[in-house]
Amino acid sequence: MKTSDEGALRTRLGAALDQLDTRPLVLDAVVRQGKAVMIRRRVLAAAAIAAAAALTVPTLTRSLSLPGPSAPTKYRVIVNDQPTDLPVITADGKPNAGSATLHFAAVDDAAFPLVVVWEWSGQSDSSRIVKITYPVENKIEKELKDQGRAEIYGIYFDFDSDQIRSESEPVLAEIAEILKKQPEWKLNVEGHTDNVGGDKHNLDLSERRAASVINALVTRYQVEGARLAPTGYGAARPKASNDTVEGRALNRRVELVRK
Repeated sequence: MKTSDEGALRTRLGAALDQLDTRPLVLDAVVRQGKAVMIRRRVLAAAAIAAAAALTVPTLTRSLSLPGPSAPTKYRVIVNDQPTDLPVITADGKPNAGSATLHFAAVDDAAFPLVVVWEWSGQSDSSRIVKITYPVENKIEKELKDQGRAEIYGIYFDFDSDQIRSESEPVLAEIAEILKKQPEWKLNVEGHTDNVGGDKHNLDLSERRAASVINALVTRYQVEGARLAPTGYGAARPKASNDTVEGRALNRRVELVRK
């Protein structure tokens, strides 16, 4: 690798590491170009946070193993419900103390070097971004109007639960506003899961989640309950393979269907 190439790459990696140094490892949201971007990470162990806090930028950069400029790397992530390959820079590092090595990947964008992978070898500590969602004006309403159906990935639940998480409120508010604008519309609210767990359990979970969405719309946004009907399909209607993290994330969803 030429010295100039290595210097440029280290600069971009340094920007990515600076991001880790100034923000929590587990991001709920970042702000870019005036729009909220929801980041959903798959975190296997909370110890990764402590490890990141203890690892300073100089300590890591002294032992980085850098890729050649002729070998660009792609990282697949779900962006607004669509599988997308992002250009990333990858590197491997080792802290001065301990035997574990760190592998990470950051988006190759100096303006927004988002760290998408942060993994320690030989340990369960791991973090990776699998989904990025940002608002698209009128997307849900347009899909319901043109296709009669809209896939909703912005409604989040606690693990193995029908409890709706607080970050779901913008999408719930958007659905309520659509129903106000379209008073003649009635919707089936469908719940879908991945295949983790048994079929009976997932079917029950999907039914409860669909009912929970309706309850939120009725109680918090005063949508008329008679306009909404819940249905659960469990894992019976997957959108992608359940063999990958990204596929399972696509399969966990709510769908709205016009009657």
